[in-house]
Amino acid sequence: MIKLFGKKYPIRNLIFLGGEGFLLFLSLIAAAVYHHGGDLSAVNILPMYSRLLLIVVVYFFNLYYSNFYTVSSRFSYMEMASRLALALGGTLIFLEALYFVSPALLPDQSVLLAGLLIFGFLSSLWRYAYCLVLRKGWWTTPVLIVGSGAFSKKIIRELRLNKNGYECAYRLAAVALEEAPVDDIYSDVPVFYSFSGLCQRSKEIGAEEIVVAMDQRRGRLPIDELLACKMSGMPIVEGETFYE
Repeated sequence: MIKLFGKKYPIRNLIFLGGEGFLLFLSLIAAAVYHHGGDLSAVNILPMYSRLLLIVVVYFFNLYYSNFYTVSSRFSYMEMASRLALALGGTLIFLEALYFVSPALLPDQSVLLAGLLIFGFLSSLWRYAYCLVLRKGWWTTPVLIVGSGAFSKKIIRELRLNKNGYECAYRLAAVALEEAPVDDIYSDVPVFYSFSGLCQRSKEIGAEEIVVAMDQRRGRLPIDELLACKMSGMPIVEGETFYE
């Protein structure tokens, strides 16, 4: 996780978006060079780069407001391709309108179309590879949930539901309970039935964050154990903050 402007962003999301932007920019450069007969020296570099960067900005602007940047391993390849096609279509419509108003802001239309076609192919492969990352659970942060109440179960359900989605970069490492469970929601996850040695146990299972999600804290919150974890460098997160 990387913290920017007070908010945490999963590294894999930043890599995905940065990689897609780089592929679009590279595709446009390749189209521009091909348009000039393969001679890079014939391309007016600085003005051309500024025009290509404008296309990248418009593409990400369209991705954000149309919500097409989200990717999930549950998407089929056809669904991913259709979402990408819609994003490119919206970008092309906006750029064509911009070209009509001020042609000098954009490169030649043949460069634009060829660049978007090349990018469409490369981005399809890139998104397929990213879905593989989601399925494998790479670059996720393992968390230990403390608490057995309704809120704790709600967080666990959300983690399981969204574990292969774009937004969720966490995975459930274990749960620490103050009482024996009465349902099977914890059946497939390591469970600690006491808070004793919580800090050492969290390190043993590889947890990188502890999420406190207890419904009733008075007289139950393991303050000493959580303080020891925090002093050892383990992040302690409030359940409400984590859920948001």
